[in-house]
Amino acid sequence: MAATIMFLGSVAFVPDLFNANSGLQQAEPMGPYLNGMFTADAPTPGGDSVTYTIENAFPNLTFVDPVKLLELPTGEMMVFGKPGLGWIFPNDPAATSKTLFLDVSAQTQVNEDGGMLGAVLHPEFGVPGAPNEHTFYVWYRYHPPGNAVGQQAFMRLSRFTLNAAHTWADPASEFVLIQQFDRHNWHNGGDMFFGPDGFLYLAVGDEGGANDQYNRTQSISDWFFGGVFRIDVDMQGGSVSHPIRRQPSNGANPPAGWPNSFSQGYYVPNDNPWQDPNGGVLEEFWALGTRSPHRMTYDAVTGDIWIGDVGQGSREEISRVFAGANLQWPYKEGDINGPKPKPNPLIGYDQTPVLSYNRAFGQCVIGGYVMRGNTYSELDGKYIFSDHETQEIWTLELGPLGTAQNLQFLLDVPTEGSGAKDGISSFAMGLDSTLYILDLYGTNLDGGKVHKLVRVQHGVPEPPDQLSQLGVFTDLTTLQTAPGIIPYTVNSPLWSDRALKRRWIALPNDGVFDSPAERVGFDADDHWT
Repeated sequence: MAATIMFLGSVAFVPDLFNANSGLQQAEPMGPYLNGMFTADAPTPGGDSVTYTIENAFPNLTFVDPVKLLELPTGEMMVFGKPGLGWIFPNDPAATSKTLFLDVSAQTQVNEDGGMLGAVLHPEFGVPGAPNEHTFYVWYRYHPPGNAVGQQAFMRLSRFTLNAAHTWADPASEFVLIQQFDRHNWHNGGDMFFGPDGFLYLAVGDEGGANDQYNRTQSISDWFFGGVFRIDVDMQGGSVSHPIRRQPSNGANPPAGWPNSFSQGYYVPNDNPWQDPNGGVLEEFWALGTRSPHRMTYDAVTGDIWIGDVGQGSREEISRVFAGANLQWPYKEGDINGPKPKPNPLIGYDQTPVLSYNRAFGQCVIGGYVMRGNTYSELDGKYIFSDHETQEIWTLELGPLGTAQNLQFLLDVPTEGSGAKDGISSFAMGLDSTLYILDLYGTNLDGGKVHKLVRVQHGVPEPPDQLSQLGVFTDLTTLQTAPGIIPYTVNSPLWSDRALKRRWIALPNDGVFDSPAERVGFDADDHWT
């Protein structure tokens, strides 16, 4: 007589299996992988299993609302906080102090989605003798000192110079490249990077409010909202770039005594997708149709730009961005129709999301990085991201049709804060490919942390050698099964040289089978799930 055992390691049973027709009166509890007789860990090529956790990268340091981390080529770290602050400290877990090198808090509007939201080093930063050896850029919400008026402010792209000792960036060194009047606290975006082409890329949201209420995201002629912008801060000219041809509009009247919106101190790349020698459009646009692109990163291997765009009330989305792309807000929110009709004619071309998820999965996407290198070898080529509300970190792979596949949960980040908006704000990538996770303690509260992702390698235990060691039977003579081992038969048994077969299945459950997860999905023609 042959005995066949089948068990399911992660999904559980459909309650209908336990109706009167089945002959079973109740479900007996059964843990995953046959009550743990088999490991849940997948072996690596070396035979071990790998899991991931986090640890405090700088356990002696805390920060007020950390939103951006940059590693300097000099072995130091910069952390920028929403209040308009920047700190610098050694890249050493034993570091016990940090230096406040930037303080523009007196002119930074920090309410809600405001504050200092993005920063980037010039590519020449740290190169001895280079013109931009000490140059960095920030994106922040500015108000004239002493003149904060409700939600109104300006979004600023500014250049600062760090002193040679790396202890102070004089606020007087600020040079404003873009100043855009903004009536609303929310959807400010602000992440940026320098591409291999030497140009600065900047992602900006729709000015805030609901349903693109200011009609900002499907226009490229008047303001720096609702898109990705690409500029030449080195003003190379010639065949590379040309001077600014059009100034931004205020879009509305600023408070009395406030300045106007403007742009200066850079050129526009000649190959940006929308060019007009007569100055009819803001040629800085690289793509449009963003709502609240909080994080944006660049994959140096493929050249892809990735954005995590926070949704309004139904969908969060992760997208790749290309020249001339229209990311579809507000006529689409993720993969569903948005609050406004699709423009006709459409500027650019439709770019659909890689991943669109609903509010049951998360409520505030935090875009991350495509992982590269050997630091986390199992994650190579996968895009890592999180959600501020759930604190979960996931990975996805890009499928052949440009959509997500193999979506996998990686880990939870504990919530430790005591105020509103405590949770993950951003990811950062170190020069050695270490992934950092920036975690807020709560709005305007000191206590924010910088975690790092840690790879943990485990040996995979060998499975039991014999069927009798699985704990399936309480009596090996009679083959009386343990609770939770369910007998079943097949409609068309195979011929097995006169062998007598008995079959059982083990389905993990807690004995109550009252959750949606405790189901087996039946399909008459395809795989069960």
